[in-house]
Amino acid sequence: YDELQKTISIAITDFELLQESEHYHSTFRVMEEHQHFLLCKALEIHVLELPKYKKTLEDAQTPIEQWLSFLKDGKDMQHEQIQKWDEECKKALEEIEHLSRDEKFRWVYEDRLKGILDYYSGLKSKFREGLKKGEQAGLERGRQEGLEEGRQEGLQEGFSQGEQAGLEKGIQTGEQIGLLKSAKKMLEAGMTPQQIADILNISVQDIQNLNP
Repeated sequence: YDELQKTISIAITDFELLQESEHYHSTFRVMEEHQHFLLCKALEIHVLELPKYKKTLEDAQTPIEQWLSFLKDGKDMQHEQIQKWDEECKKALEEIEHLSRDEKFRWVYEDRLKGILDYYSGLKSKFREGLKKGEQAGLERGRQEGLEEGRQEGLQEGFSQGEQAGLEKGIQTGEQIGLLKSAKKMLEAGMTPQQIADILNISVQDIQNLNP
């Protein structure tokens, strides 16, 4: 690793990429996950988020701040505003002014800008389309699962109720048969239907139907 040439990657975004930080400049290096020591110093990744950079042209002091100000407000800059700036920033501003006077270059720039805007517009459209399809699929799946769950619960409840009703009816029928058998024996023993009805709590008519 000592012989590796240092590699620096710089990502400049026009949107907020890292929600975990409010700072506009974040630096990443390769680090051991548990003991937190660097693998080497030969690799760095810098993320510069323009929306988080709030300084004005007058407040920009360091080269990074000057470049970010240039990227955000370069089209509105005047030379007198950046007299004390980094020389490379001054050259970049001069180059932009030179190219802006070139009609062919301006056409290429505007065409590229239109392509970028169309690309992002297409992404948003596809995202909305995918979101809508996802919502519809989710609703349909939820409806189907709800219907199936309701059907299963209905079947289970119906089965349980039917089973319980059948059991109760079977018990009642068995008790009735047992009472009628007892009533028949009591008739054979010479008891009157009314006496039997009072003892067994069944109707006189049911007892009379037992007579041959």
